[in-house]
Amino acid sequence: MTEWLEVLKAHGVQEGQIFRRIRKGGHLGEPLAPAAVRDIVKERCALAGIDGRFSAHSLRAGFVTEAGKQNMPLPETMAMTGHQSVATVVGYFRAESALGSKVSRMLDGDEPSAKP
Repeated sequence: MTEWLEVLKAHGVQEGQIFRRIRKGGHLGEPLAPAAVRDIVKERCALAGIDGRFSAHSLRAGFVTEAGKQNMPLPETMAMTGHQSVATVVGYFRAESALGSKVSRMLDGDEPSAKP
């Protein structure tokens, strides 16, 4: 990912979509349409043998979910995704990934209680 961000920067792309057409000679073109990104995601999921309903937003949800799993600060995550609302960004978090978290184990009694 870092390498791609360097390519974008070298081509003067400071903001906007990061998924762009690559033309002959490695020249960076216009941003891909959301439908093109969706089709690429669906095709790659199928090639990987992953079943499910995926879209371009699956990339955003995956990023938000992984950032949450790695305890990244929410404001930094929101800066990367462009979200303005905490409620909206939290909606992208995939709850099933939280099943292995400390929070989910609190009900099992496996984690020490926060109560004195």
